[in-house]
Amino acid sequence: MIRLASTLLICGSLLVPALAGAQGASEVKKPARTVYQRLKPCKVEGIEREVLCGALPVWENRTTRSGRKIDLNIVVIPAQSDSPAPDPVVYINGGPGYGSTGAAGGFSQLLAAVNKDRDLLFVDQRGTGKSNSLHCDLPGSDGNLQDYVRGLFPMDVLRACEPKLAAKADLTPRRPSPRTTSTRCGLGSATNASTFSAAPTAPAPLKPTCASTPTTCGAPRCSAS
Repeated sequence: MIRLASTLLICGSLLVPALAGAQGASEVKKPARTVYQRLKPCKVEGIEREVLCGALPVWENRTTRSGRKIDLNIVVIPAQSDSPAPDPVVYINGGPGYGSTGAAGGFSQLLAAVNKDRDLLFVDQRGTGKSNSLHCDLPGSDGNLQDYVRGLFPMDVLRACEPKLAAKADLTPRRPSPRTTSTRCGLGSATNASTFSAAPTAPAPLKPTCASTPTTCGAPRCSAS
């Protein structure tokens, strides 16, 4: 009888640590997603819960990949799911010259159903918002409403503004691109993404032309059309 009790006691002492180890293993958390490592929690007007904010440095001249860099201002509304889809929904403001992050509050409500399983990504394109903003003081004021309608881009004002902008940006004309591949790669997202714009001339969401499966960051295959 004494031998049986001793055997049970030894077995119990071995079993308890094993069970504790199994329980601890089940409670091990998944590694934090890259977007949580690159961006910091913040509050955005119009959104009650915390979102993620930060900046992503990119080459001003994407062709030469040298010289000056620009910090792209970013806001991400994380998906509410614990296992979200790898590709986010990206919002690009149609302009002219407006940043996209300021629209995060409104679109968080409009795309609430989508946000359950996908991140919502807002990027101030270079030269807009807080991404090395290229701002010129255009005519028009509350006391001079007529100047608001004299022309959208008065050339005399823009020529006078050019030296100020040239001091902080390369004004060499380049073909703009709606792609946000470098941003999504920098945040650890798949390069497939639904990209849409709110341009005044095209209020309907743009239909993305994407590969059916996520691609590597070195081989972007998704663009807005």
